[in-house]
This record gives sequence, structure tokens and C-alpha cells, in this order.
Amino acid sequence: MMSIQILLNNLFNNCVSVMQIARFKRQKAAESKLLEINERKERRGRSTKAAALSTPVEAGEEELLDDDGEEEREVCILI
Repeated sequence: MMSIQILLNNLFNNCVSVMQIARFKRQKAAESKLLEINERKERRGRSTKAAALSTPVEAGEEELLDDDGEEEREVCILI
């Protein structure tokens, strides 16, 4: 028959193991959540950039530069 001291030791060790497993699971959940947040932020940034590139600029809103750095000028033909 096991002594009470051995039983308490086993119980304590089991509790510690359960606590370690719970902490590990919380850490993994936190890491997953952080990864999800970062991925969402990255997707939002790409989406915003794509929207900005695909949105036409109204006349007079902004000066446009060509790849060579020269300004584009809008031509207005009066009829």
C-alpha cells in the first residue's frame, strides 16, 4: 500500500503536468491569434494599396509623375 506522502506527490506531479499543458495550449492559442491578426493586417494593407492603385485620380486632384519623373499634363480639347 502506498503511503499518503507518495499519493500526495503523485497528485502534485499530475497537477503540475496539467498546468503545464494548459499553459502550453494558451501560448499556442495566443500565437495563433497574433499570426491571424498580422495576416489580416497584411491583407488589409495589400487591399488598400490595390484600391489606391486602381482608383482613377480626378483632374486637378494630384500631379501625376511618369516613371521617368516628369509630370503628365492633361490635355483639354475645346470644341
